Amino acid sequence: MKFSSTLLGILIGCSVLLPTGQADSASLSRLDQKISGRETTFYREFFDQVVYYPLARLLRWDQYITRHVGMEALDVNVFDEVPDSAFFENRLGKQSMSISEIAKGPGGTPPETKGPWVVTKGKDDGYTVGFFIKDAKGDKYLLKFDPADHPEMATSAEIIAHKFFYAFGYHVPSYAIVYFKPDILEAGPNATYYNGNGFKKKLDNSAIQELLQKAPVTKNGRYRAVASRILDGIPKGYMSLEGRRSSDPDDLIPHEDRREIRALEVIGAWTNQYDLRSGNTLDMLIDENGKAYLKHYIIDFGSSFGSAGYRAKHPSAAHETVIDFGAIARAFVELKVEDKVWEDRWDQNGRTIAYQSLGYFDNIHFNPAAWRSQLDQEAFLRLTEADGYWASKIIARFSDEMIRAVVKTGEITNQEAESFLIDTLIERRDMIVRYWFSKAVPLESIQVKPVNTTTYSLNFEDLAVAHGIDSPMSVKYRWRTKRGSWQEYQASPASLQLDTDRLKETVFIERWSSASQKWSSLPLRLKLSRSASQEPFHLSGINRGHD
Repeated sequence: MKFSSTLLGILIGCSVLLPTGQADSASLSRLDQKISGRETTFYREFFDQVVYYPLARLLRWDQYITRHVGMEALDVNVFDEVPDSAFFENRLGKQSMSISEIAKGPGGTPPETKGPWVVTKGKDDGYTVGFFIKDAKGDKYLLKFDPADHPEMATSAEIIAHKFFYAFGYHVPSYAIVYFKPDILEAGPNATYYNGNGFKKKLDNSAIQELLQKAPVTKNGRYRAVASRILDGIPKGYMSLEGRRSSDPDDLIPHEDRREIRALEVIGAWTNQYDLRSGNTLDMLIDENGKAYLKHYIIDFGSSFGSAGYRAKHPSAAHETVIDFGAIARAFVELKVEDKVWEDRWDQNGRTIAYQSLGYFDNIHFNPAAWRSQLDQEAFLRLTEADGYWASKIIARFSDEMIRAVVKTGEITNQEAESFLIDTLIERRDMIVRYWFSKAVPLESIQVKPVNTTTYSLNFEDLAVAHGIDSPMSVKYRWRTKRGSWQEYQASPASLQLDTDRLKETVFIERWSSASQKWSSLPLRLKLSRSASQEPFHLSGINRGHD
């Protein structure tokens, strides 16, 4: 992608943040009328992702290959970063966050425990028990419970994962674990729910007690649930992971071409959140800082780690999609001569789940390049090396101490299970970082400084060295301009000497890694500029992707 197209992308992508005057109730109302709500279901998304979109790509395969293979994200700025927007807000990736800030997450207050909690309706979808409630202060929440056979599994997954997603930069609701006696729940006069046969019924106190029998009870007779505070604003339904909402004046870039949407696959692989789809997003029309706009949220994290929400994950989860035509074809060709990777993993685990409070989660046969969500998404298929590197360098900023602090907020009572989850996340973080850092030139904090009238020094931090992937003495670099020849330098010190007379062109930098024993296949491209011929050159652009 050219630097000019990158600049165009950022100008479009940042439109949500440009000043538009003071928002008032009238402007909010006009936008409310313009943007209609929408709903989706798993079955609709299943048909779209398993049948419709693959068939469409097959019918126009030539256009798909020429347009989309290696096509870089359109919402990055000239320094190859994702700006703040209604989709994403830079947090840990751009600034230091304390351990307490990471562990706190988006904050928010849990429901008032004195009660009563008035149940306004039962959860409309899903397989687990859930209630929409209003506490004594009038605040509204959604209560979700663990499956009976796996106490603490889904609730701890929701608490832990949403804090990782929040620190990464996504907009998420606030969640809190609550413990309560069943008599705090009180059916509202108009409360309804769907029974086991799918019929809508009136929800009274007896129905509440009957539904609670499906949820596990703690040793002291209380119920444990995760309370999700209902978001402020006007709900407008799901956010599609592809295309754009044409009625939204700020939504100008197809979502599959937004880096933060593509990167959901990378953080999904780390947290094993395999249910990343449009149905687990929510668009809210809000008035914030004098602007009425649509804010895009990622919601529902109960299918993270070893949890599938209503049960533990199946051994094939994250190795194959719900219906994986590639796996089916390979099995047919091989005539099932060899076990699949997930079957081998299941055997290595003795065909048992070690910790009921975690579900099925480990790093046996984990491969960052092969991790799969339940449904293939167009955005994930377009994930490039530059997208993956950007996501992995944010994940790399989660220290061991941060991970440990966040996991502890999940209130997992089995200390051995808690320690296992911490160790697994740390190990998986390192595997993801190692893989994606090998796909790019991981140089950050790049500075250009004049040495004398004919030479410049390019200083930087090598993240692969900083994270212990490579030894500083075993790495070397080379640089050239488009028409020049390669000039090679050793890794120490971490700087390159650039000749002034060649800096009018884009500078290409490649990196030799002792770990891979080869030069990077995708060079880092730097644009150096100066506003006047007598002024020193300065860094004016970074491109980590395909040209």
